[in-house]
Amino acid sequence: MARAVFITFMLGNAAGGAFAQQLQDQVKYGARDSMRYDLAHQTVLLFGAATVKYQDVELTADRIKLDLGREEVQAFGTTDSAGASVGLPEFTEGGHKVSADSIRYNFRTKEGLIKEVRTTEEQMYALARLSKRHANGEVDSRGGM
Repeated sequence: MARAVFITFMLGNAAGGAFAQQLQDQVKYGARDSMRYDLAHQTVLLFGAATVKYQDVELTADRIKLDLGREEVQAFGTTDSAGASVGLPEFTEGGHKVSADSIRYNFRTKEGLIKEVRTTEEQMYALARLSKRHANGEVDSRGGM
């Protein structure tokens, strides 16, 4: 089920050139339903119980877009036949888990953008409409409590 890709290999771009990725470790990814590769845009689309792992970061969601050129991942949930949200993204790093409606994270810079975040911090439940994670681990949030 899980597939792995070494980000240090050479990828060709649409203009015919190539560049080397800068990530140091292996990115592992997989999906229950399907995976679609777009070599021209250097992306992998994962559908159904999708997972991406890099170092101590794990991202799970119903749909994930892995952008190898930008060294970035985006995760989204979907709706079921009754209109309920399912497969919402969960981001785990160092044992700390964050749930959200959508998550974008850059492996190289360790920065991210999280919409409708839900998490717990030392027995406190935190909600925010929009949060930005900085490389040093600090998080700025808007519209939350």
